[in-house]
Order: sequence, then structure tokens, then C-alpha cells
Amino acid sequence: MNSIDDQGQGVAQLPASDSYGSLADCFRTKYLGGTAQCFLNTTNYYTDIKRNKGDTKLYNRSISVLQSSGMGKSRMVDEIAESAFTIPANIREKLKEGEKAYPPPDDSLRKYLVNPVLDVRSDAYEQANHAAIVMALCDATKTRVDTHFKNLEGSEQASAWAQYLKTGGTDKEVGPNRQGFYEEAVGNATEYISNRCRGSTNPKGFPTEKEFDAIVADLKKSAKNMLSCVAPKRSKTTNACYFYFDEAHALTKPPTTESLRSRSSYRNLGKVLSKINALPIFFVFLSTNSNLQRFAPVTHDYTSLRGTEGSFLIPPFVELPFDIFLPDVYKALKHFGKTRSLANACTTEVMSGMGRPL
Repeated sequence: MNSIDDQGQGVAQLPASDSYGSLADCFRTKYLGGTAQCFLNTTNYYTDIKRNKGDTKLYNRSISVLQSSGMGKSRMVDEIAESAFTIPANIREKLKEGEKAYPPPDDSLRKYLVNPVLDVRSDAYEQANHAAIVMALCDATKTRVDTHFKNLEGSEQASAWAQYLKTGGTDKEVGPNRQGFYEEAVGNATEYISNRCRGSTNPKGFPTEKEFDAIVADLKKSAKNMLSCVAPKRSKTTNACYFYFDEAHALTKPPTTESLRSRSSYRNLGKVLSKINALPIFFVFLSTNSNLQRFAPVTHDYTSLRGTEGSFLIPPFVELPFDIFLPDVYKALKHFGKTRSLANACTTEVMSGMGRPL
């Protein structure tokens, strides 16, 4: 880079961003780079029937996306939702006074999944609880798609669904459609588990193995019904639907010493997802947590894998870009007749185009 100083070369006056814009506005700008498509290709690669067999047969269809804040994890899955049918979820804890973050959390879902009551329940109970919410979300999705988007297909349907959930949302709160979606699902899941528990042959030991199998059967039925309306003509080589949990590290906290559970909520959810492994629904967990062991434990940590059909665990996805805006920065420099000098590199406008996307 040329080292000519300000007086000899001058500083390029690049277009400045609107510092008073909302965080949500960042998600409305054009998506740059090919990371979203790379992620789709990666998930389809792992679930391809040609590879999903033998020693590489998946334990479940899930992957974690691990990177520090501002690297574009949430923006990536938001972009994916424009072309692939996606059910978004954010389970971030309440922020401290003065802190800001986007996207906003789905409070009702977080309270359901991170419920202190589950600490005095067994792993089997939490697995049933997780199965119930996934089932309820499938049911709620089917109801809304049948009502509002029945005549749409493919990316057109996916984009319309994504906009439906975004409608009315702000930096701090999700919109009424998304809020109602999760409140309905949480209410139905809670009622479902309550009814199942009351009808159990052993309410204190609910669920028995037979009862859990019945819950899984209901889950599979709901998932298949949802797929029939969101991807009736789906390809057998790609995933038909994505379900992501943003701020997913809340699920990885190990149970307390007083807890009846021996596994984290994340591992118990993973077991539930292993039961619907044959269905083209892919689950994504986004986090800034650098503890890879919690998100991608080695196979021998999964004590129940011997009883499952698959054992391969997909490694975390970390290929998120740096310097994604530099090409535009260089174009602006050229437009204003400026060179790539040290003086220009030291301006806020140029430096803001380097490093993390946000």
C-alpha cells in the first residue's frame, strides 16, 4: 500500500453509514459474499444419502455455527431463510441495562427450554419436553402455511414465510406474528406434556420407554405433515427445511449437582432429533461460545449412541468471512480517484470495511 500522507495524497471521502439506523436495518441491506450458499452446500453434503451411511451415518441432522460476535452468524441464517424454508428461534437471555443485540429473543420459547423446573426432572422427561415443542412448532407452521402460503412453493414460499415472521419486529422485540407463533406452540407443548403425564401409568417416572416412543411417533407425524405443505416436491438430495436456535449456548449448560439430569439440554435435544433423522429437517445451533466440546463432543461422550442407527457428529461450521466489505471500499477509493494509501487506510470509512462484518 502507498504510504503517502494526508497532505500529499488526501483522504478519500467514502460514503458514511447511518449511525442512527436500527440494528434491524443491517439485515435489510444486500447480503454480500457466498457464505450462506456455502453453508447450504455443507449441510446438503453431510445429509446426502450417498455419504450418510456406514461410519458416516449421522446421529442427527444438526450442526453448530461457532464464531465471535459480529461475524455474521445470524445474518447468514437470515439470508438462508430467503431461499430455504426456515423456522427461526432466538433464546438469548435478558440483556443488561444499556446493552443491545439483534435479532431479539423469543422469550416464551427461552422460558420453555431453559426452565429451572427441568432440573428436578429426569433426562427422559426433558427429552419428552423437547419433542413436544418441536412437534408443536411443526403443527403451528403447517397451520399458518396452509392459511397464508398454500399457493406458494419453493423460495417464493420461503421468502414470504420469513417476511411474515419479521412483520412488526423491532430491535428490541419480535413482531406479533412471530410472538404469537411461539406462544401458541409453547402453550400447546405444555398442555401436551401435562396431558401425557396425567395419563401415564407412572406419573412420577414419566415417561416410560413405551410412552416416550409414543411421543416420538406423534412428533414424526407432525413433522411429516409440516413437510407435506412446505416441501411437497422436495428433492431427496437436499434438506427441505431448516430450524435454527440463535444464542444456543443457553442449552449447553451442564446440569447442576442437585439436578436429576445427567446431560445438558443440548444433548437431550440432540437425542430427540436423532429420532427424526430420516426426515429432511436440518437443525442449526448458533453461538459465540468457544467451548467446542459442549457443541461437538466426540462420539464416545454419547453413551447412548450404541443404540442408535447413526453415530457421526457433524463438526462445527466456522467459515464466516472477514473483510467482506473491502471490495466496495476499493471501488469507492477508485471512484473518488484515491489510491490505497496509508492515509486512506487510516480513515474510519476504510477501517470500518475491514475485519468483522458487523
